Amino acid sequence: MRVVGMKSVTKALGLLQQFTHDPELKSLGQIASVARLDKATTRRMLLALCEFGLLEQNVKTRNYSIGPAVLPLARAREKFKPVLSMVEPMVQQISTDVGETAHFSVFSQKALSVVVVAQSPKTIRVHISEGSKLPLHTSGAGIAFLAASSDETVERLLNQELRKYTPHSYTSVQAVYEAVAAARTKGYAFTQQTYEEDVCGISTAITDDAGLVAGIISVATPIQRMNKEVEEKIVDKLQGVKASLVEVFSG
Repeated sequence: MRVVGMKSVTKALGLLQQFTHDPELKSLGQIASVARLDKATTRRMLLALCEFGLLEQNVKTRNYSIGPAVLPLARAREKFKPVLSMVEPMVQQISTDVGETAHFSVFSQKALSVVVVAQSPKTIRVHISEGSKLPLHTSGAGIAFLAASSDETVERLLNQELRKYTPHSYTSVQAVYEAVAAARTKGYAFTQQTYEEDVCGISTAITDDAGLVAGIISVATPIQRMNKEVEEKIVDKLQGVKASLVEVFSG
Protein backbone atom coordinates (compact mmCIF):
# COMPACT_ATOMS: atom_id res chain seq x y z
CA MET A 1 0.00 0.00 0.00
CA ARG A 2 2.87 2.36 0.77
CA VAL A 3 4.36 1.86 -2.72
CA VAL A 4 1.02 2.54 -4.40
CA GLY A 5 0.55 5.66 -2.26
CA MET A 6 4.00 6.95 -3.14
CA LYS A 7 3.30 6.43 -6.85
CA SER A 8 0.10 8.44 -6.53
CA VAL A 9 1.94 11.27 -4.79
CA THR A 10 4.62 11.25 -7.48
CA LYS A 11 2.02 11.38 -10.24
CA ALA A 12 0.15 14.21 -8.53
CA LEU A 13 3.34 16.22 -8.15
CA GLY A 14 4.03 15.54 -11.81
CA LEU A 15 0.71 17.20 -12.65
CA LEU A 16 1.68 20.21 -10.56
CA GLN A 17 5.06 20.35 -12.29
CA GLN A 18 3.32 20.97 -15.63
CA PHE A 19 2.42 24.48 -14.46
CA THR A 20 6.03 25.51 -13.73
CA HIS A 21 6.90 25.25 -17.41
CA ASP A 22 3.66 26.73 -18.73
CA PRO A 23 1.49 28.58 -16.18
CA GLU A 24 -1.42 29.12 -18.57
CA LEU A 25 -4.86 27.66 -17.85
CA LYS A 26 -5.03 23.98 -18.75
CA SER A 27 -7.95 21.67 -19.40
CA LEU A 28 -8.38 18.24 -17.86
CA GLY A 29 -7.71 16.68 -21.27
CA GLN A 30 -4.49 18.63 -21.79
CA ILE A 31 -3.14 17.73 -18.36
CA ALA A 32 -4.06 14.05 -18.71
CA SER A 33 -2.48 13.88 -22.18
CA VAL A 34 0.86 15.30 -21.02
CA ALA A 35 0.85 13.06 -17.92
CA ARG A 36 -0.21 10.04 -20.00
CA LEU A 37 -2.94 9.22 -17.51
CA ASP A 38 -6.64 8.54 -18.00
CA LYS A 39 -8.99 11.45 -17.32
CA ALA A 40 -10.66 9.86 -14.29
CA THR A 41 -7.34 9.35 -12.47
CA THR A 42 -6.12 12.79 -13.47
CA ARG A 43 -9.31 14.44 -12.25
CA ARG A 44 -9.05 12.80 -8.81
CA MET A 45 -5.50 14.06 -8.42
CA LEU A 46 -6.39 17.54 -9.65
CA LEU A 47 -9.26 17.77 -7.17
CA ALA A 48 -6.90 16.78 -4.36
CA LEU A 49 -4.41 19.46 -5.41
CA CYS A 50 -7.25 21.99 -5.56
CA GLU A 51 -8.40 20.97 -2.09
CA PHE A 52 -5.01 21.96 -0.71
CA GLY A 53 -4.92 25.14 -2.77
CA LEU A 54 -1.95 24.11 -4.88
CA LEU A 55 -4.16 24.36 -7.95
CA GLU A 56 -7.47 26.12 -8.58
CA GLN A 57 -10.24 25.58 -11.10
CA ASN A 58 -11.95 28.32 -13.08
CA VAL A 59 -15.69 28.06 -12.37
CA LYS A 60 -16.62 29.06 -15.93
CA THR A 61 -14.07 27.27 -18.13
CA ARG A 62 -13.37 24.38 -15.68
CA ASN A 63 -9.71 24.75 -16.56
CA TYR A 64 -6.93 24.57 -13.98
CA SER A 65 -4.19 26.98 -12.92
CA ILE A 66 -1.65 27.46 -10.12
CA GLY A 67 -3.39 27.93 -6.76
CA PRO A 68 -2.81 30.44 -3.95
CA ALA A 69 -1.19 27.92 -1.59
CA VAL A 70 2.07 28.07 -3.52
CA LEU A 71 2.58 31.71 -2.49
CA PRO A 72 3.22 31.14 1.25
CA LEU A 73 5.40 28.18 0.35
CA ALA A 74 7.49 30.33 -1.99
CA ARG A 75 7.70 33.13 0.58
CA ALA A 76 8.70 30.70 3.32
CA ARG A 77 11.44 29.23 1.14
CA GLU A 78 12.74 32.67 0.19
CA LYS A 79 12.65 33.83 3.82
CA PHE A 80 14.56 30.78 4.95
CA LYS A 81 17.05 31.01 2.09
CA PRO A 82 16.77 34.31 0.14
CA VAL A 83 18.09 33.01 -3.15
CA LEU A 84 15.99 34.69 -5.84
CA SER A 85 16.33 38.16 -4.31
CA MET A 86 20.11 37.73 -4.47
CA VAL A 87 20.34 35.93 -7.80
CA GLU A 88 18.02 38.11 -9.91
CA PRO A 89 20.11 41.32 -9.81
CA MET A 90 23.29 39.36 -10.48
CA VAL A 91 21.80 37.64 -13.52
CA GLN A 92 20.54 41.00 -14.79
CA GLN A 93 23.98 42.55 -14.29
CA ILE A 94 25.65 39.81 -16.31
CA SER A 95 23.16 40.30 -19.15
CA THR A 96 23.73 44.06 -19.08
CA ASP A 97 27.52 43.73 -19.04
CA VAL A 98 27.82 41.20 -21.87
CA GLY A 99 24.70 42.14 -23.84
CA GLU A 100 23.43 38.57 -24.01
CA THR A 101 20.74 36.47 -22.36
CA ALA A 102 21.74 35.24 -18.91
CA HIS A 103 19.91 32.72 -16.75
CA PHE A 104 20.07 30.75 -13.53
CA SER A 105 18.81 27.17 -13.24
CA VAL A 106 18.43 24.53 -10.55
CA PHE A 107 18.27 20.75 -10.65
CA SER A 108 14.75 19.32 -10.85
CA GLN A 109 13.53 15.89 -11.97
CA LYS A 110 16.67 14.77 -13.81
CA ALA A 111 16.94 18.08 -15.68
CA LEU A 112 17.62 21.73 -14.96
CA SER A 113 14.76 24.15 -14.45
CA VAL A 114 15.35 27.80 -15.34
CA VAL A 115 14.20 30.01 -12.46
CA VAL A 116 15.69 33.40 -13.35
CA VAL A 117 16.18 34.95 -16.81
CA ALA A 118 17.50 38.30 -18.03
CA GLN A 119 16.85 38.61 -21.75
CA SER A 120 19.37 40.24 -24.06
CA PRO A 121 18.29 43.71 -25.23
CA LYS A 122 19.47 42.95 -28.76
CA THR A 123 17.03 42.27 -31.59
CA ILE A 124 18.75 38.98 -32.48
CA ARG A 125 19.05 37.10 -29.24
CA VAL A 126 18.57 33.75 -27.57
CA HIS A 127 15.16 33.69 -25.90
CA ILE A 128 14.78 31.58 -22.76
CA SER A 129 11.67 31.40 -20.60
CA GLU A 130 11.50 30.91 -16.85
CA GLY A 131 10.35 27.36 -16.18
CA SER A 132 12.16 25.99 -19.24
CA LYS A 133 13.75 22.57 -18.82
CA LEU A 134 17.37 22.07 -19.90
CA PRO A 135 18.66 18.53 -20.50
CA LEU A 136 21.69 17.49 -18.49
CA HIS A 137 23.50 15.62 -21.23
CA THR A 138 23.71 18.23 -23.98
CA SER A 139 22.97 21.76 -22.72
CA GLY A 140 25.75 24.01 -21.48
CA ALA A 141 24.08 24.31 -18.09
CA GLY A 142 23.65 20.54 -17.93
CA ILE A 143 27.30 19.86 -18.69
CA ALA A 144 28.33 22.38 -16.02
CA PHE A 145 26.07 20.60 -13.53
CA LEU A 146 27.54 17.20 -14.35
CA ALA A 147 31.09 18.57 -14.22
CA ALA A 148 30.50 19.78 -10.65
CA SER A 149 28.86 16.51 -9.59
CA SER A 150 30.46 13.28 -8.40
CA ASP A 151 31.29 10.52 -10.87
CA GLU A 152 28.63 8.34 -9.24
CA THR A 153 26.01 11.04 -9.76
CA VAL A 154 27.03 11.52 -13.39
CA GLU A 155 26.79 7.80 -14.06
CA ARG A 156 23.36 7.59 -12.45
CA LEU A 157 21.96 10.59 -14.30
CA LEU A 158 23.23 9.40 -17.66
CA ASN A 159 21.41 6.09 -17.26
CA GLN A 160 18.57 7.26 -19.50
CA GLU A 161 17.86 8.02 -23.13
CA LEU A 162 20.18 10.74 -24.44
CA ARG A 163 17.83 12.61 -26.74
CA LYS A 164 19.13 14.25 -29.89
CA TYR A 165 18.08 17.92 -30.15
CA THR A 166 20.37 19.05 -32.98
CA PRO A 167 22.88 17.34 -35.31
CA HIS A 168 25.56 18.37 -32.79
CA SER A 169 23.91 16.99 -29.64
CA TYR A 170 25.85 14.68 -27.34
CA THR A 171 23.98 11.40 -27.75
CA SER A 172 26.55 8.94 -26.43
CA VAL A 173 27.76 8.55 -22.88
CA GLN A 174 31.34 8.83 -24.11
CA ALA A 175 30.65 12.19 -25.76
CA VAL A 176 29.07 13.51 -22.56
CA TYR A 177 32.01 12.33 -20.45
CA GLU A 178 34.41 14.11 -22.80
CA ALA A 179 32.41 17.33 -22.51
CA VAL A 180 32.31 16.95 -18.72
CA ALA A 181 36.07 16.39 -18.57
CA ALA A 182 36.67 19.51 -20.66
CA ALA A 183 34.40 21.55 -18.38
CA ARG A 184 36.21 20.32 -15.28
CA THR A 185 39.55 21.31 -16.80
CA LYS A 186 38.37 24.78 -17.86
CA GLY A 187 36.22 25.47 -14.82
CA TYR A 188 33.18 26.14 -17.03
CA ALA A 189 31.18 24.45 -19.77
CA PHE A 190 31.22 25.72 -23.34
CA THR A 191 28.80 24.27 -25.87
CA GLN A 192 28.01 25.10 -29.48
CA GLN A 193 24.70 24.08 -31.06
CA THR A 194 24.39 20.99 -28.88
CA TYR A 195 20.94 21.91 -27.53
CA GLU A 196 19.73 24.59 -29.94
CA GLU A 197 21.06 25.28 -33.41
CA ASP A 198 23.01 28.53 -33.87
CA VAL A 199 23.33 28.96 -30.09
CA CYS A 200 26.41 28.90 -27.86
CA GLY A 201 26.21 28.37 -24.12
CA ILE A 202 28.69 29.15 -21.37
CA SER A 203 27.85 27.93 -17.88
CA THR A 204 29.39 27.39 -14.49
CA ALA A 205 28.11 25.64 -11.37
CA ILE A 206 27.51 27.19 -7.97
CA THR A 207 28.15 24.86 -5.04
CA ASP A 208 27.13 25.15 -1.41
CA ASP A 209 29.22 24.55 1.70
CA ALA A 210 28.54 20.82 1.43
CA GLY A 211 29.99 20.73 -2.07
CA LEU A 212 26.60 20.08 -3.68
CA VAL A 213 25.45 21.91 -6.80
CA ALA A 214 23.05 24.66 -5.74
CA GLY A 215 22.51 26.13 -9.19
CA ILE A 216 23.96 26.95 -12.59
CA ILE A 217 24.65 30.46 -13.91
CA SER A 218 24.74 30.70 -17.70
CA VAL A 219 24.92 32.96 -20.72
CA ALA A 220 23.43 32.02 -24.09
CA THR A 221 24.43 33.84 -27.26
CA PRO A 222 23.87 33.48 -31.02
CA ILE A 223 26.79 31.62 -32.53
CA GLN A 224 27.56 34.44 -34.98
CA ARG A 225 28.49 36.74 -32.09
CA MET A 226 30.72 34.22 -30.36
CA ASN A 227 34.52 34.49 -30.58
CA LYS A 228 37.43 34.01 -28.19
CA GLU A 229 37.27 37.56 -26.90
CA VAL A 230 33.54 37.30 -26.20
CA GLU A 231 34.02 33.92 -24.54
CA GLU A 232 36.69 35.30 -22.22
CA LYS A 233 34.54 38.31 -21.31
CA ILE A 234 31.55 36.13 -20.48
CA VAL A 235 33.65 33.69 -18.46
CA ASP A 236 35.18 36.57 -16.50
CA LYS A 237 31.71 37.91 -15.62
CA LEU A 238 30.39 34.47 -14.69
CA GLN A 239 33.35 33.71 -12.46
CA GLY A 240 32.93 37.03 -10.66
CA VAL A 241 29.27 36.35 -9.96
CA LYS A 242 30.04 32.75 -9.06
CA ALA A 243 32.27 33.86 -6.20
CA SER A 244 29.44 36.00 -4.79
CA LEU A 245 26.80 33.28 -5.21
CA VAL A 246 28.95 30.66 -3.51
CA GLU A 247 28.85 32.86 -0.42
CA VAL A 248 25.06 33.16 -0.71
CA PHE A 249 24.52 29.41 -0.92
CA SER A 250 27.09 28.64 1.76
CA GLY A 251 25.46 30.98 4.26
